[in-house]
Amino acid sequence: INDLVFDTPYVKYADDLSVVTISTNPQTNEMQSVADNILEWSTSNHMILNKSKTKEIVFHNRGKRHKL
Repeated sequence: INDLVFDTPYVKYADDLSVVTISTNPQTNEMQSVADNILEWSTSNHMILNKSKTKEIVFHNRGKRHKL
């Protein structure tokens, strides 16, 4: 897992990975690019990504509402 590298902040555990993206644009596809990178890495390393345990959480400032 040490060869899994992103341009975004992330935290790696023995069998878990948390990725954080920060954006002022809720329509950005940055997180999708990161997810695609993870899927490609896991496939090339003969690992199965458990999609049922894969989640996205969106936090936003209450004062600034964006349509998703």
